[in-house]
Amino acid sequence: MLDLIRSRAALATCALIILTGSARAWDATGHMVITRIAWMRLSPATRARVVALLAQAPADAGLASLRPAASAPDGDLMFAAYASTWPDIVRAAEPAARHGYHRPTWHYINWYWRESADGVATPVPGLEPDSINILTQLASQGAIVADTTAPAADRAVALAWVLHLGGDIAQPLHSSARVTDDSPRGDHGGNDFRFDPKLSLHWYWDQVLTSRWPRTDGESDDAYIARLAREVMSHAPTDSTGWSVGAGAFELWARQSLTLAQTQVYCCGAQPGVEPPPAYLAHSDETSEPRIALAGYRLAALLTELLGP
Repeated sequence: MLDLIRSRAALATCALIILTGSARAWDATGHMVITRIAWMRLSPATRARVVALLAQAPADAGLASLRPAASAPDGDLMFAAYASTWPDIVRAAEPAARHGYHRPTWHYINWYWRESADGVATPVPGLEPDSINILTQLASQGAIVADTTAPAADRAVALAWVLHLGGDIAQPLHSSARVTDDSPRGDHGGNDFRFDPKLSLHWYWDQVLTSRWPRTDGESDDAYIARLAREVMSHAPTDSTGWSVGAGAFELWARQSLTLAQTQVYCCGAQPGVEPPPAYLAHSDETSEPRIALAGYRLAALLTELLGP
């Protein structure tokens, strides 16, 4: 099972790297599915504003170069989808000038917690999140996007961050730092919880979507992302998520992810150094798909709020 998970994730990642230059697939696949779900709920006018703004990104960022050829199917949609992966691309992209756009603490907020003897998750005094985090940056980058007097290049970069962070905030481990005797300063969103030296708990959850729905031979990016979006939405239509779609309640969104991390991630047979049981993959699917769908619905509401209906 573990080898199958890794091989599927590697194939999906390699396929997307070919077109995006460099990417890490939740990440690439998950972010693109979230963006497609959002796109389907945007008006034509809002879609046009998204594309026009992204096209004005500074040349050294490499963001505008992600735009597909004019003849490509769903070119505008795929431009937005690729842009949602850009904040991960610049982590290690060439040329090195793009590294200046990387902002490591923007992707998450670490709320530190420990599980008590009776199984209750409690905050850990004395350990606080970074002051610059996904909550502060969703707010600040959104404000730049909405500011029509700001330079277009700045607004374009900010928009790519909004597209990306709107997905990151839905991943349970982007809001969690679990404290144990072995990890007294938190496990860094599950990155220090390792099933084996090559697979962390965080990475397991990042690539859960591509593990369940691997890409078929010859399937194009747009066809693959469209198929996954349909699958996710069929299992989690808007009225089934149980949580509000409303834009802008960023702390609420992150707190919901934290609750899922505390109750649905460190469970069901997941143990460091031990291959997770097959039931854990099914459990992670069932937990992740509604989050991915909800992230798309929320991102659509947020983009409409920032750029107009």
